[in-house]
Amino acid sequence: MSVNPSNRFWMLVSLGLLVACSFAFVSRAADEPPSLADDTSVNPYMAREGMSPEKLLDFIDRMKSKPKSVRNRPGFSLAVVDATERIMGSDADASLKSAALLEKLDQLHYMACLGDGAADKQLHDAVESLANDKHEKIAEQVKFFQLEDHVLNADSVEVKDLPALLEEVRAYFSSHSPEGRHLRMASATVRIVNRLANDEQASKAYKEFGGVFAKSDDRELSKYGRKIEKGAKPATLVGKTLEIEGTLVDGTPINWASYRGKVVLIDFWATWCGPCRAELPNVKENYATYHDRGFEVVGVSLDSDREVLMEFLRDEQLPWANLFSEGEATGWKHPLAVKMNIHSIPATFLVDREGKVVAENVRGPALGKALEQLLAAPGAAPAPAEEEKPAEDKEEK
Repeated sequence: MSVNPSNRFWMLVSLGLLVACSFAFVSRAADEPPSLADDTSVNPYMAREGMSPEKLLDFIDRMKSKPKSVRNRPGFSLAVVDATERIMGSDADASLKSAALLEKLDQLHYMACLGDGAADKQLHDAVESLANDKHEKIAEQVKFFQLEDHVLNADSVEVKDLPALLEEVRAYFSSHSPEGRHLRMASATVRIVNRLANDEQASKAYKEFGGVFAKSDDRELSKYGRKIEKGAKPATLVGKTLEIEGTLVDGTPINWASYRGKVVLIDFWATWCGPCRAELPNVKENYATYHDRGFEVVGVSLDSDREVLMEFLRDEQLPWANLFSEGEATGWKHPLAVKMNIHSIPATFLVDREGKVVAENVRGPALGKALEQLLAAPGAAPAPAEEEKPAEDKEEK
C-alpha cells in the first residue's frame, strides 16, 4: 500500500514526538512517586529502588504535600514509612537519619490518628525505646507523644486525679502552639473535662482550652476550639425521646418515622476521627448480627469535605444511612451536633423501639450486650454500660 508523501511526513513527526514524550516520561518518573496507573500488584506509592537518602527525603516531602484525600488511601502512609526506614538503614550521616526518624514518628502518628491500631502500637513502642534520646527534636517529640498517651488513656484515671492531668496539658500548650497533630489530644482533653465532678470547673476548662485551640492555624482544630469555648458540660439524654432530622449524604432528607419500632444507634463520627474508624468494625459486626432483628444505625458525619466522606463511604461500603451538612452548618456546626451539644467524638446514643435514649457512648462489647437485651425484650432498657472499653477505643478525635 502506498502512502502519500505528505502523510508519511506527519507520521514520522508523530513518531518522533511519541519517542520524545516517552523519554521525558521516564526522566520525570525517576524523580516522582509512582502513580496509580502503575502495576497495582504492589504498593503503587512506594519510592523506586536505588534512590539516595537525599532523594528519599525529597520524596517524603512531596508525599506529605499531597491532599488528605490522597494521603488517606491504602498504602500511602506505608510508602512514606518505608522511605524513612530505608534512609535509617543506609550509610547516610546522622543528621539525615535523625530527620528520617522524626518523619517516621510523624507518619506513624498520622496513621494512628486515623484509627490504625498497628501504627499506634508501633508508635508507642518507638516512643518507649527513645525515652532517653538526647537529640533535642526527638526528645521534644517523645515528650508530646508521652503526654498524648496519658491523655488518651485518661478513662483509667480516677476523677480526683483529673485536674492534675489537665494541668499537664495546660503546661504543654503554654509553650507549644496548637497544631493539626494535636486534634485527637484536644478531643481527649475535652473527654477529661466531661468527667470533672464540678460543673463550674468543667465550664471554666471548656472556655480555657477552647480559647487555646481556637488560636490554631489548623482549620479543624480552630473550629473545634471555637465550638467548645462557648460550651458547657453536656446533660444526659438518657430517658428522653429523640427526634432526628437532617439531610443524608445523597441530599435527601432522613425519614426518622421509618425507624420507629426499631432499635437505633445514632453515631456521631468523622473520617478524620481515629477512634470512630477503629469502632466501625464492631458496629458493622453488630449490624450484621442484629439488623434482621430490628437494629439500625444512623451516622452523623462531622466531616467538612464531601468528597473525602464519599470516597470513604465507597471504600468501606457502610450499609446504613449517614447525615451530612455543608456550608455554614458543616463539621462541628452540624445542626444535630449543635442540638445535642456534641463536644467530642465518637459519641453514640442508643435509642429503643419507643424512640427514647436508653444509653450513651455504648461501644465495644457493651454494644452487643445492650442490643441482645433490647431486641430480646422490646421496650426493656439494657443494663448499665460497663466501664471497660475496647483496646482500640483509647483514642478520641
